[in-house]
Amino acid sequence: MNNTSAYQEMMINSKFLEVPRGSYQRELNIHRVRKIAAAFDPRLLNPPKVSYRSGRYYVFDGQHTIAVLKLLNGGKDLMVRCIVYTGMTESEEALLFAQQAGESAPLTPGDKMRAKIYGGDPECMAFLKATESVGLNLDYTQRRGKLRIGCIGTTFEEFKRVGADLYKEALSLIVAAWQLSRPHPVDETGRRSWRRAPVFARELRRPSQKSAKRKRDGDPESLRAETIQSVTRFIELYRDEYDPRRLVTRLHKTDPLTIYREGRAMGVNMAGYKKYLYQVFCIYNGSSKKKVLPMKF
Repeated sequence: MNNTSAYQEMMINSKFLEVPRGSYQRELNIHRVRKIAAAFDPRLLNPPKVSYRSGRYYVFDGQHTIAVLKLLNGGKDLMVRCIVYTGMTESEEALLFAQQAGESAPLTPGDKMRAKIYGGDPECMAFLKATESVGLNLDYTQRRGKLRIGCIGTTFEEFKRVGADLYKEALSLIVAAWQLSRPHPVDETGRRSWRRAPVFARELRRPSQKSAKRKRDGDPESLRAETIQSVTRFIELYRDEYDPRRLVTRLHKTDPLTIYREGRAMGVNMAGYKKYLYQVFCIYNGSSKKKVLPMKF
């Protein structure tokens, strides 16, 4: 943010305060507004933070405070004491919104990611680009769906931890296994790369009609946090040993919920992510005696 941005306290009519929900702001949570209003104490009020830009007042922190004040005023507009900043760009507003703390309701990982991408944060932009490059999208409302990643917090942490190349490799294999994709020839690095395309019956076991429809539409369960994290960790751990085609084939024959259910059933027998990594490890090895990978975790 531009450190030279000036600010001052001002009384502004709420009808002139705009909330940029179409860009970086989150949706208004009316249940939270009512809860705050029910226990409202004006002595604890924090002034909304506003950016004065192009002759208009944009709220980047405090939209729920404004909504509470209007609710307590019978739904009518009123004068609101605000901290008004000048000299800020819309991108700077978005980044400040993503960093807000204190009395503000905690931002979800989806809210924060959306704002940072809108604000042009380089690391978040790289994360978005890597995700979209394999045919997936980020769902900022954090709901799993067809080709949509809802577990943004976990996925972003994996991206930062392993880097773009390994992250894309992991997601590509998940897409190939459960979104009906198939491998294409070895790339210039000597490793197989992957793209979305129909899987031929001769390559993989023919699924049931119900299973085929689910996979043709894209299986949201394959994009659970536990699955993304465990496949990423498996590839990181066995990067120079595993066979991508074997992994895709073995995963394709497995209900993606198996990783979550079997891992959770292990309870405290294996800590954290390892209980899910163990499921991928077992799926890959199967009953084979020739291509068994050693346990390294």
